[in-house]
Amino acid sequence: MLRRASEFGGLDLLVNSAGTTSLVPHADLEAVTDELWDRTPSVNLKGPFQCARAAADLLRADGGGEIVNVSSFAGKYGTGSSIPYCASQACVNILTVTLARVSGPNARVSSRARVHRRSMARASAGFLVRGREGVHGPAIAARLRV
Repeated sequence: MLRRASEFGGLDLLVNSAGTTSLVPHADLEAVTDELWDRTPSVNLKGPFQCARAAADLLRADGGGEIVNVSSFAGKYGTGSSIPYCASQACVNILTVTLARVSGPNARVSSRARVHRRSMARASAGFLVRGREGVHGPAIAARLRV
């Protein structure tokens, strides 16, 4: 990523959208293996953090850039393909808020939640926090007291 950004003269936008899951009914606690607990958060949470860390200086250069973390309604409502997936998506939402706090005002960080069409009507949710003096999603700004 860093090599390609230098070839193009910088980085304006990082979209963290890679993710993984396994279908495990929530009531089947015995089917949630240690391997699943290791793999799911490693891809869904650690991956976006590592990409954001690698891109931070490039995004802050030239007045700022943006990170978009693709999340899921599973992180808010606890419904989804497995318990580790729901937990990892909730962590992505908190990671987004935390990165926004430390990246502003020169870089924006936001989250967009995916939703399964059969489980909910078409919807999107997200929040945008831009530094201590910038634009904030209303609910998030009240909680962050930025």
